[in-house]
Amino acid sequence: MAVRKVNSPPEALDTKKTDVVSNILARVDKELEELEMKRLAAGTVKERVRKELIKGILALPVAVAGVFIIFWGSHSGHDISWIRGIIGFVIFAIGLGGFMEFLESLIVGELAKGVVAMMKEFVMKEWMKVFLGFISILAGICCVMNVRNLDYYFGEWVPYCIGIVLMAGGITFFWTRSKFYKG
Repeated sequence: MAVRKVNSPPEALDTKKTDVVSNILARVDKELEELEMKRLAAGTVKERVRKELIKGILALPVAVAGVFIIFWGSHSGHDISWIRGIIGFVIFAIGLGGFMEFLESLIVGELAKGVVAMMKEFVMKEWMKVFLGFISILAGICCVMNVRNLDYYFGEWVPYCIGIVLMAGGITFFWTRSKFYKG
């Protein structure tokens, strides 16, 4: 009985194909790892920006509380009022230091860039824009109609100006989305 010999491709061709396939798979794996690292880095940036914002915004009330403790300690008639003043000054210094660090990172641009990156992800839905347009028009009408109630606080012309600006903003929003607008 005769045995048939199976002709296989030469070894050199076989290794070239496997090398190409393994190179493609290696590139795909590397790209997936890079995407995962970018996603994780974006998550840590968001978390860091949130922490910095909260820390900076809460530092100002801490500084104000320190000043309040200093004045409270200076007006009391007790013998231990200087201790309250020192404690208030320490709290004020900590709060002011945190707030100044917040302002510095905001001015330098590190925090501002992070906030901009976070805001890019927030996309307002169309129904929210329409709702805000209606609210703007209604708030403008209310300001103009209640001038007699509001002029006690502001003066006679301020509610008119606020109302006109609010109505103009809402009307402009709807005008730019109408079929008559050619812009």
